[in-house]
Amino acid sequence: VPVVIAVRDMLKLARTAAEVKKMIHKKLLKINGREIKDHREALHLFNILHAGKNYILTFSETGKFILVETSHGESPYKVIGKKMLKNKSAFVGYTMIFHPMINELKKILTTNKFGDIHLVQIHCGSYLPSWRTSDYTKNYSANKKLGGGVLRELIHETNYAQFLFPDPIKKISGYWAKISHLKIRSEDMGLLVFIQKNKNIVITLNYFQRLPERYIKIHAEKGTIFCDLINKDLKIFDENNKPTYNKKFEFERNDTFINELKFATLVSARKEKIPSILSLDQAIRDLGIIEKIKKI
Repeated sequence: VPVVIAVRDMLKLARTAAEVKKMIHKKLLKINGREIKDHREALHLFNILHAGKNYILTFSETGKFILVETSHGESPYKVIGKKMLKNKSAFVGYTMIFHPMINELKKILTTNKFGDIHLVQIHCGSYLPSWRTSDYTKNYSANKKLGGGVLRELIHETNYAQFLFPDPIKKISGYWAKISHLKIRSEDMGLLVFIQKNKNIVITLNYFQRLPERYIKIHAEKGTIFCDLINKDLKIFDENNKPTYNKKFEFERNDTFINELKFATLVSARKEKIPSILSLDQAIRDLGIIEKIKKI
């Protein structure tokens, strides 16, 4: 059963050059049906997505595991074709679902020890010229036609917010704009607000803050949770602001992508089922949220 993965970030697996070399040596890696024989070619192909091209990479000699990468904002159905996907398993490369801190936070939330959650603040911001070490003005981030802009490029926040808080969203609102000095043709800031039955989720995104931050703050009836994804700290405070939990995580950023690849192989072997948060339908819903905010 072919497994199709969409969303550009999955290709960051290629940063583990040793893993790519192993796949090439075993003849497990092809692009558009053509065998790749050199890891440098593979790494190059994984870094030209700003050109807006689509590639189908096969990670199995039997074709059981297919990786499809497409520019943000394009439906996987459009790129691959519904006919190809019919009766086949597929999942989306939302790498943050494999992040150890996100999963630890998910476990903590399922204990329901915090009473009603009133407000969730999710933030992701960094300085685009520092993030994109090459000429950022020529990167896809700078061009909305290639899927650039914080709403689409940082769609992981939209997705994992629903993973952590799966209650139905009753109302969606938001705002986006180009407000900084950056020489880009896409929005550099975005605000998303999800209204659920008993809580509000506010997501803020930007390309222009000099000090990078990526965090989740949860304000609940019986305490506060602060998950700092950059400094790898997860802290919990009770209703009297007394610290009750403080954990420093030790992992490499690339571990998340490796965990994702391992999961993909398990799905391909039918040893794991695809969770709904990684489904193509979920990806289309996420894109629908972005499009709705774009029209506000």
